[in-house]
Amino acid sequence: MIAEKIIVGSGTEYPLNGLLTIPSQVNKPYPAVIFVHGSGSSNMDSKIMACRPFKDLAEGLSKHGIASIRYDKRSFAHPFKIRKIIKDFTAREESIEDAILATNILKNDARIDPNWIFIIGHSFINKWRLQQCQFQT
Repeated sequence: MIAEKIIVGSGTEYPLNGLLTIPSQVNKPYPAVIFVHGSGSSNMDSKIMACRPFKDLAEGLSKHGIASIRYDKRSFAHPFKIRKIIKDFTAREESIEDAILATNILKNDARIDPNWIFIIGHSFINKWRLQQCQFQT
């Protein structure tokens, strides 16, 4: 397994630290998943006390030949900027835009099969299905 540091939203107002986890097997291109946070502020591992579910899932999927991206949530990485615009902060700014940026990273990586990119999320992410959103990637 290879874990590469990435920036989701590089060059934007809200760059986010992240990791692209690539399987060590040589069978490319790989399918990939994007881990999208639910409500609340979270780091890229979705750490809750000693549990790191996104990290555990990324490592497990990698052992089965599936790449993944996980990244800090915007409200975790930029809490003071978010606090200033909180009344205008929607699901689009909280999660959708960053998921689209992560999707574009995967689509532009020759190691990833662009036809096999999936979203894994929890909590309020399930209320809106990214594949049905009106936002274009």
